[in-house]
Amino acid sequence: MLTFLSKIIKINTVNIVGVSRDENTETYNLLTVKRKGNKIDIVETATYNSFESLKKKIDLKLPVIIALEGKGVLNKKIDFNNEADVNWQK
Repeated sequence: MLTFLSKIIKINTVNIVGVSRDENTETYNLLTVKRKGNKIDIVETATYNSFESLKKKIDLKLPVIIALEGKGVLNKKIDFNNEADVNWQK
């Protein structure tokens, strides 16, 4: 996974926001990572129970990657032998 992230993250520092949704609650996990050469270091981690709390703490100057998780979120397994599935990485 880190090798894959190193290829797509050309920016030195980025925020990754994980949004987890249950029936009644939403949780926002913030992960700030910094790239140094071929290594990715975790700078900061935090968890918030509301979007407003996250907005107050996130650095708006950094790009954001959003990862969604919960009921109703569709996932697809990638077949690396299928050219159509592999082309999205290019």
